[in-house]
Amino acid sequence: MKESAAAIEVQGASFIPDEQRSGRPRDLFFMFLSANVTQLYVVIGATIMVFGLSMWQAVVVILVANSLMFLMGWFASIGAASGVPTSIITRALFGMRGNKVFGAGVVVVLSTLVTIVNLVIGTQGGLVVAERLGMAPDVATTAIVCGIIVLASTGLAMYGYNMMVKTSGVLTVVIAAAFVLLGFFVFQKVDLASFQPVPTENPVIGFVVALTLCIAMPLSWGSAADFARHIPSTTRRKPIVLAVGLGGMIPLVGLELVGVLAATATDMSEPVTGLMNLVPEWFGTVLVVVIVIGSIMNTVMTIYGGSLAVQAAGVPVSRVVAVTGLGLTAAIGTVYVLFFADSFLNILQLGLTCLGSVAMPLTAIYLVDSVRRKGRYDGVALSNPSQGGPYWHRGGFRLSGICALLGGSVVALLSLNGASYQGPIAAMLGGIDMSIVLGGTVAAVLFVALSRQEERATSNKLTERTPQ
Repeated sequence: MKESAAAIEVQGASFIPDEQRSGRPRDLFFMFLSANVTQLYVVIGATIMVFGLSMWQAVVVILVANSLMFLMGWFASIGAASGVPTSIITRALFGMRGNKVFGAGVVVVLSTLVTIVNLVIGTQGGLVVAERLGMAPDVATTAIVCGIIVLASTGLAMYGYNMMVKTSGVLTVVIAAAFVLLGFFVFQKVDLASFQPVPTENPVIGFVVALTLCIAMPLSWGSAADFARHIPSTTRRKPIVLAVGLGGMIPLVGLELVGVLAATATDMSEPVTGLMNLVPEWFGTVLVVVIVIGSIMNTVMTIYGGSLAVQAAGVPVSRVVAVTGLGLTAAIGTVYVLFFADSFLNILQLGLTCLGSVAMPLTAIYLVDSVRRKGRYDGVALSNPSQGGPYWHRGGFRLSGICALLGGSVVALLSLNGASYQGPIAAMLGGIDMSIVLGGTVAAVLFVALSRQEERATSNKLTERTPQ
């Protein structure tokens, strides 16, 4: 039976039986489309052009990076099959106890980081609206706008899945139409014939760094199972994969390309102001309102998933309390960025590269394990943290997953090459940032090797216990 969108969702991170699921794959398409129609991706598209990319190189980077949304669709299908969210599924990777830190704990941190970025983007857009209404862009106005966006995001996240489905279906057409118009106006101001890439000493470094930045955002949707768990387990995987893949990739690619074009026509160091220079005055207010709405929708989904991770990490609170706590924590981080940080773009670049450095190893481990299991996890067993279950492992810790995540993350961090930090591996490679590739590869290889060793050890113990 489907609950009303006006009712606060009481379902936490536990298993959802089939008879209580009413979701459809097309719901995921609209949810991911509306949540990914945000100015953040325009900012990323503009940012990658400072690394000396040609127009065609930028297109390749954007298409390759965002094709990972189909992998997120695969992860979503696991949620439908198991009936549990990502932060519970990761118990299979790290053990019931180990997951509290290395699975659910990591998801909480990543969710908070993405929420802060979205709140900053939304606040910047809200300030433009406030100025057009005659308000001074001072500290008080900034605090009020930020507070409104935080309250709207956390409030909608409290209502949960059905509210997200309802609002995304209504808003998608409006938001998408606005950004189609944005692309039209931006394209008219671009002179592709006279475009020249930014001079750079090493084009390869620029290409890899740009790819790293773009990959980070699809990876932030690794928790797609949080929403797909509301879909009956009898649903075929293909429609779910396509719904999430297309729903996420279409706006990601489109908006990052808008950012690429905008960067060739105006200064995008202040993203909202830069876009205002490229559109008619009448469209400016419409655009910033849409920016705020898109940021709120993205934030709602991120906080929703993060709240489930808080519960999966063992914090004894309801989902509503977890939503409130996550919203307040992100609000504090947003205040720091808005009032004390020197450059939002520098923080954005550092945040996205660090996010990718942890998210890519986690994604690689999750992918390897899910492929080996053919995407089949026992949601009921995963929801039971008692000792001795199939996902308990040794003392509640699965060392293969933990060691693989730590190893991959360390290698990724040592391979980073950002504006304020260069890892020793990046220095050895002449400044090329291989954090995403090396971090994911090392994590996957370690996980496969250590998992096989665990399986052999378990098999030997069973053999020794078998009467001769």
